[in-house]
Amino acid sequence: MTKKRNLKIAAKKDERSAEACECGKAACSCGCNCQGTKVAVLAGTALAIVLSITACVKTCCLDGRISKWVEEHPDEIMLAISPEARLSKSIAEDETNYSLGNPDGKFVIIEFFDYNCGWCQRTNAGMQEVLAKPEAKNIRWIPIDTPIFGPSSEIIARYVLAAGKQGKYKQMHDAVSTGNPKLSEARNRIGKLVEEFITKNKLDRKSSDRSVQEKIRAYSDEVTMPEYTKSLDAIAQGLGLDVEKLKQDAHSDAISQKLADNQALAAQLEVQGVPMLIINGKKHGGALFGEALDTVVAESAQ
Repeated sequence: MTKKRNLKIAAKKDERSAEACECGKAACSCGCNCQGTKVAVLAGTALAIVLSITACVKTCCLDGRISKWVEEHPDEIMLAISPEARLSKSIAEDETNYSLGNPDGKFVIIEFFDYNCGWCQRTNAGMQEVLAKPEAKNIRWIPIDTPIFGPSSEIIARYVLAAGKQGKYKQMHDAVSTGNPKLSEARNRIGKLVEEFITKNKLDRKSSDRSVQEKIRAYSDEVTMPEYTKSLDAIAQGLGLDVEKLKQDAHSDAISQKLADNQALAAQLEVQGVPMLIINGKKHGGALFGEALDTVVAESAQ
């Protein structure tokens, strides 16, 4: 093997058998293993490249050819040193994720979000607007459903993912990702039901008694799912979806696993809140709209 041979040469520093080093010496004795760098390039091992280049920088071998390779392959270097870039690549290659905008776009924006998050809604509204513009034609937007605000967030995410199984992920996502009057109606119905429960059971909403607060919360969770389901059914029907199939898919093991996988990704990226975005391989905390989004769109067009 060429690589093993070069390692032996570097170890023995045998000038009689060593090949000429790129640093210009007849036989390299600096230990930088420039030939090993060539092998790494051919093998496409980005991390090995970074380590080899680092060794050369410390010694004598960073010549024009290596500098040129680094300049021409920034993506490989980024993948080697950035966990965000590696996970971004993995997410983009995962066929279970849905893409909005240009599905073949090279400028990838990944968004971890919750449908009940106000800042997420502003980001989603901004993204929907700019993706309709010609200058955003290179953007691929990958929404990653990560419900963190309780049962209502989870049931919305389940319905949107289930709509994807009928080929209408985008339609359902667009219908609920920036807020929806029917979902507001569901929240109002839940509020009234909770107040009636409190009154009927003579509970004090402001009580410091943990058991009282747990009773109120448990009842709220109990009525949330059916009330949101009513509204989501109505939205889905308006989009021409098969509502019965949608319900079945929404509660399937496959979608439960998908949501669990999304939460695992969020944990790997140490997502502390939503929205959290990875923009072209770089982590971006907080919402993205207005001038900040315009800047990203301009960057995508370069």
